[in-house]
Amino acid sequence: MGPSLENTRFADERGSLEITAPHPGVLLVRFDGHARAPVADAIIVALDAAVAAHGYVIVFDDWYGATGYDSAVRLKLTDWTRRNAAELRATHVLVGSRLIAMGLSVASLALGKHFHTYSNRAVFEAALGACAKQK
Repeated sequence: MGPSLENTRFADERGSLEITAPHPGVLLVRFDGHARAPVADAIIVALDAAVAAHGYVIVFDDWYGATGYDSAVRLKLTDWTRRNAAELRATHVLVGSRLIAMGLSVASLALGKHFHTYSNRAVFEAALGACAKQK
């Protein structure tokens, strides 16, 4: 049996992560605090499970409460994205930190494909809601 798409939670002294699948093929990844390697590992397990179950994934990262991340997080998630570019339909990221927003702008240039960043929660949530209507 493969990885589960059940609600995933992870927390340590630096941050907390919750991953849900609000729609088929859609992952909502909520993170607050400073992300370390185990956060990336948990996200990758969920991404792999979504791709295995649906053949694709659309990611909504609610990182509004994120304060930063270790380079291992960036490296692991960038590597997964490059290896799975055909299955990753879009990435939507809600950010509150200017530093994280700057890092994401560089990542979006390198990764390109359907990468959207938001600083407005209502617009982010509207995009998430629109996924339920698309197929």
